[in-house]
Amino acid sequence: MWVGSQVEYQTGAVTAGIATIMLGTLASLMLTMVLAKKVDHWWKLTRRAGGHHQERGALERIFVLAIGVALVVSAFWFFIVQGPGPSLAQSN
Repeated sequence: MWVGSQVEYQTGAVTAGIATIMLGTLASLMLTMVLAKKVDHWWKLTRRAGGHHQERGALERIFVLAIGVALVVSAFWFFIVQGPGPSLAQSN
């Protein structure tokens, strides 16, 4: 996002900044997926070499854990740190 803000500042075009952020997010997602697939493959090979019957990798567990952590942190931020909006906080 910082790079996108710098592009927007230098060009004066909000669209260029948003496009840079979107392309950067997509590129980092693809890179992360490639690295995660490689780590998952190495993990399966290592487990098989250790004598375990390993068919499925850890990638599914990693994503489920990441989603769970994101949900908990988001809920904490929304309900505790930020609090509900003024329309929800007012009682009639």
